[in-house]
Amino acid sequence: MKHLINIDWLTLHCEPKTNCEQRMPIISACYHAELLKYGNRFYKHMLELKQGKQVVCVIAYCPYSPILPANSTLIRFDNRVLYMPNLSDIVDRVLGVLGVSREQCTLSRVDLCCDFNVFDNGMYPLTLIKGLAAHTLRKVGKSKFALYGVQSSKGNFYTGIRYGVHGSDESIYLYNKSLELSQKVDKPYIRDCWVNANLDAHNVWRLEVSLNPKVKQYVSRETGNIVSLSLDTLFDNLPALYNCLVLRLWQIVPVERTDSNVSRARRLPLINVTSAYPLCPLREVSNSSAYDKGVINYLRNFTDKHFIEERDSEPGYDELLNSAAFCIKRILSK
Repeated sequence: MKHLINIDWLTLHCEPKTNCEQRMPIISACYHAELLKYGNRFYKHMLELKQGKQVVCVIAYCPYSPILPANSTLIRFDNRVLYMPNLSDIVDRVLGVLGVSREQCTLSRVDLCCDFNVFDNGMYPLTLIKGLAAHTLRKVGKSKFALYGVQSSKGNFYTGIRYGVHGSDESIYLYNKSLELSQKVDKPYIRDCWVNANLDAHNVWRLEVSLNPKVKQYVSRETGNIVSLSLDTLFDNLPALYNCLVLRLWQIVPVERTDSNVSRARRLPLINVTSAYPLCPLREVSNSSAYDKGVINYLRNFTDKHFIEERDSEPGYDELLNSAAFCIKRILSK
């Protein structure tokens, strides 16, 4: 199976000896630092670090609660940065300007994902979701789940299924990532990674594991080795960590009416990541929002309607309109 494994969300917690305001000269020498006008629910101040136009991370510091240490700091890295081949160097540089090391950081939240077109056994993700919805298949273990999709006169169109509550210690989510990017904020850098990994970018599904880590170590069911949940593991042994988590959270079995004991049921060989596909350098292309897509659709409809339409108006107006429409059509056709 062709697949692409990556980190899709990374927030670190650390406690620097000196806060961001005291280290501002060092930070400003390496990044364009902008103090945002707002904080969040837990921290009074948020500092955005940029290199050129690219946001690298947002640092939250100065907690409201006296329970948290006064130097408690959260670092959330921008999503685009997480798809860069030199991610570990970027993280180390940010930690360096804050005066902390990898060992002094803990993972506050991390999402690991694997993108693919079909499962290892040839099953299509939509077929799996339909089987889970019809209870011909089931996931081993008890957990809350939610089905995502659209209901129409033609029936139910499923787009994803999540086990575990979003924001809980562990959750796993299978969904159509191509559809999400086409309907919400498009991320060209993710599509570039798919092309580089030889995936069909029009029908990519994602199996995403979200962790708010309280557990710091896992035992691999394949090898029996202990896999630590740390920055070093994320950067140096990501496939093993992902495999360990998927084998723990994503065991799918057929429903057998003759035997209710799922421990004896045959596990479906759905996914087994042995290595991470190398990420490609990212193009300098901005994301397109839902608003951008609305403008593009408006222009597309406008050009279809007015491209060859004759109008009784001021001299030269029709010629100008047709020229503009022709240019727009050329841009949209690329």
